[in-house]
Amino acid sequence: MTPAEKLYNWNMIVEALKSFGLRVENEVRDLIVGGDLEILVDVLKQIRAKEMELSEMILKKEEKLIKHEPAKSSALEKPISTVNLNSINTNKNSSEVRNCLEFLIMAISKVFKLIPKQAAGLLSDENKYVTHILVKGFKGEAKPVIAWLKELIAHVDTLAKLIKAEEKTSVMEMLLSTFKGGLYSKHIEIVELTGDLYCRLFAAFWPLQVLDQAWSWYVSNNGGLDGTIYLIQNHREMMELGFELLTGVGKSNLIELFTKHFRNLIEDPVQYWDLILIFAQILSNKMIKCDESEQKELKELLKYWIESACLQIEDNAKGSMKTISVSFLGEVWQLFPNVIEESPEVTHSV
Repeated sequence: MTPAEKLYNWNMIVEALKSFGLRVENEVRDLIVGGDLEILVDVLKQIRAKEMELSEMILKKEEKLIKHEPAKSSALEKPISTVNLNSINTNKNSSEVRNCLEFLIMAISKVFKLIPKQAAGLLSDENKYVTHILVKGFKGEAKPVIAWLKELIAHVDTLAKLIKAEEKTSVMEMLLSTFKGGLYSKHIEIVELTGDLYCRLFAAFWPLQVLDQAWSWYVSNNGGLDGTIYLIQNHREMMELGFELLTGVGKSNLIELFTKHFRNLIEDPVQYWDLILIFAQILSNKMIKCDESEQKELKELLKYWIESACLQIEDNAKGSMKTISVSFLGEVWQLFPNVIEESPEVTHSV
């Protein structure tokens, strides 16, 4: 490597160190480039000291997590259960875990090979660190994150029961927000596993009667709906997973979900109806497999879409919107002839 290349590299390093509060003077840089190993060792020691200082700051932020304040809803009367980090046994059986926070810390410690304090640190600062790991990988590697998500999926029923035990706290919001970043991951398998984890949790919440809390989080400003839409728009091969997420959490609120929340985030009407057409195709397979109660909810959603498409035609929608509405109704008639023929007015419109 030439002296000029060394100087260029060290200029880049010096700039990067500034962001961590470390300043390397030009004279020191020049000595290092010139081969002064003693000065280089001194700078490396400073970097190591700063790294330890930053690690301490992260660990101290665990206090924010452990002393998590409950949401300001009157329904949430109690704070999330606290955890004694010094007493956590990462080899403990999942059936012996006392609360959701302890379970998350144990799972992170086990998979990422961290001590409980470090694991708690990852969950602090509004999940900033764990979100980074989900999006980019643990030290750039996807495998540990995939292993962690699989660990959570394997214990979905345990997590759901722990949520139920603390349903009057903000633990639901804490849990669901923890792995939201996975929906934005650059690693496809992490995206798929995150979506699968949410779907399994929503299914487990339903019989425990806590799905309504998940729904409230999902459609909130910082909830999971925007992540689902990101998944749908950026991974068309995962449309079925996206639809499962939407219908899983919106089980009792499907009309509200698609008329208000979903519609508000998809501003382009052409794109909206393009997605609805794909969802209708997915729905034809889903209705065969679901129970009678769910079939009823999905059928009501389908009728709403049909009525909306008919209204657009009656209102003399022009250009692409009219074409899309007619295409949608034609596709639905092929997929669900009985639903269309139940209404003579709809049949006439088609």
